[in-house]
Amino acid sequence: MSNTKASKKEVRTLIIQRIELAFSDLKVTLGDKKFSNRAKKAAKILTEGFKATTTEAIVEKQAKKAKKVKTTVSKKKKTKAAKTKTPQAKPAVAATPAAE
Repeated sequence: MSNTKASKKEVRTLIIQRIELAFSDLKVTLGDKKFSNRAKKAAKILTEGFKATTTEAIVEKQAKKAKKVKTTVSKKKKTKAAKTKTPQAKPAVAATPAAE
């Protein structure tokens, strides 16, 4: 398949056609009806969990993920810089009178 988007139904018909070409001798021995039913079942099982995506969509997803990673890193750097505290002077301890 190329970069074009194919629906699940189109993929099933392609699989059925290829099964029929590959197993033409079984079609003769089983009969047309039984063979077509089994080919449909096989195509259904093979396309289970199939989602139609193109390579362009995959590239876009990867670009979005990379962009998210860059923005989170820059936010963390800004918060660390803002959290640095300036040293504060400690109050002087009053001297206690010496016991005589």
